[in-house]
Amino acid sequence: MEIFNNFDELMTAMPKLAAEIDDYSANTDWKNEPIYVYKDLTAFAKYELTEGWYIEHNLSLDDDYNGAPNPLDFIDWESFGQALSEDWDDRLHFLSLSGYVVETSDTLY
Repeated sequence: MEIFNNFDELMTAMPKLAAEIDDYSANTDWKNEPIYVYKDLTAFAKYELTEGWYIEHNLSLDDDYNGAPNPLDFIDWESFGQALSEDWDDRLHFLSLSGYVVETSDTLY
């Protein structure tokens, strides 16, 4: 995940993605807030499961589980990411044509 402090930083680093989300958005308040960019749905899914929404479950990609298999090694991350994208709040999330997931703390529209 990459974090940009505002839209201007995103525009400098990733102009094509910034233009795409700007075209999608009807609101401008989010442009002054942090913007989180994940390279794809898989990266977003891994973040949500280990550091985001599901963090209370104490799952980790790096734990050895005392020799037992890490259950996270058996997840179809792409399918999980797709399922998350079907349930997320579209006002705070955006899936770009190139596959990037953008998350904002203020509404896009």
